[in-house]
Amino acid sequence: MNLTNTPAQTSIWRAIRGFSPDLRKFLLFATFSGIVSGAIILDFNLYASSLGYSNITIGYLNAIRSFATFFIGLPSGFLADRFGYRPFLFFAIVSMFLAPFTLILFPAQISCILYIILFSMGSSLLWVISLPILAGLSAQNERVHTFSANAFITTASFAVGNLVGGYAPELQARMFNGNPNDPAALRTTFFVAAFINLIMFFIALSVHIPRNTFTRAENTADAAAAQQNTFWRKQSLLIKFIIPSALIGLGAGAFITFQQLYFHQRFHLDPGPIANILAISQVLTAVAILAAPWLSKHVGKVNASLITEYISIPFLLTLGFTYNFTEALTAFYIRGALMNMNSPITDALAMDLLPANQRGKFTSIQNAMGNLGRGGLGPAISGWLQALGGYGAAFSFTAITYFIAATLYFRFFHGVESETTLFGWFAKRKTAHARQ
Repeated sequence: MNLTNTPAQTSIWRAIRGFSPDLRKFLLFATFSGIVSGAIILDFNLYASSLGYSNITIGYLNAIRSFATFFIGLPSGFLADRFGYRPFLFFAIVSMFLAPFTLILFPAQISCILYIILFSMGSSLLWVISLPILAGLSAQNERVHTFSANAFITTASFAVGNLVGGYAPELQARMFNGNPNDPAALRTTFFVAAFINLIMFFIALSVHIPRNTFTRAENTADAAAAQQNTFWRKQSLLIKFIIPSALIGLGAGAFITFQQLYFHQRFHLDPGPIANILAISQVLTAVAILAAPWLSKHVGKVNASLITEYISIPFLLTLGFTYNFTEALTAFYIRGALMNMNSPITDALAMDLLPANQRGKFTSIQNAMGNLGRGGLGPAISGWLQALGGYGAAFSFTAITYFIAATLYFRFFHGVESETTLFGWFAKRKTAHARQ
């Protein structure tokens, strides 16, 4: 399949105003979901550390999440395509609502395991069904803007969640003359997260989600395509999307899982300052995401992905080996913005190229494989590498996986757009300037 780059004639803000009411409601739902995730993810590792668990044990706790995500997320996309997305949406909300209470009521290792399982179930289901729902509620020419808006909103709300996770313990500690790093203070975040989940439930009630999120025309086109293509050819496209995603998840698990502990252990920061750092990073990433439609329009979706991932690698290595706080902070911000701004671009390309009846399958497999690395193998490998060579060894592993993933992604998809190479784009721009 060959896709041409259709210039986006409207800004992302104007595009949002033109979205359907149900799409805007679902984006509001995603806003609160991002706040919950940002708050809980910030504090969980710190909470486990406050209970006395080592980095290796914390890595294993996060590994449990990957297996829970794998067994729940893998079949959920297949089942949601068949039975509808709405029941899975509500099941996800209930799981995420119950998860914080396990940490509130049972301050022991069993509570951490129960939390990991429940939160992983909920977040996995939300991830699996969100992309097909967004694709179904938007037209094809809206999807880059739709996924960019979704990525911007969830990233910005994740930053708000980081602030909630950082300052809720600080506030509790000041009120009761305690320590923000104590388990009792950190549990305040989990109370707030449970309350926000209630708000999410009522928003979800108001969203009309069709049982099948692809249109009759798309379904007919898929049926015609199925008669012309072999089973392996259709599955090979799916596999080509999954392999780079799995590698990115593996590398991300070795880095992102430990970013809070990185700043706490290397630079001795408390939850409040760590929350500020992560929140600012999310804001900068959100701003960078706004440039995603522009970048994909000018260089193509595949080239945009290659550029951002390659350029981020030196900054990732800087984080691993520097002990200068300013250098680490600058590298952290730039790496986060570059790696995350291509997410809506690659999501849009996948939804464009894959048949509509494979979208749920794609997101479920992508989520399962990505979280197997991000929440399981990645943290376990990272904890082991940290024991051998510190953060430098762990983040070097992440850099290698990112490089391989970006290279494979370009190799698989560089021919699907009209501008097949980055060099061709530069030559085209040079010719245009010469004519002026």
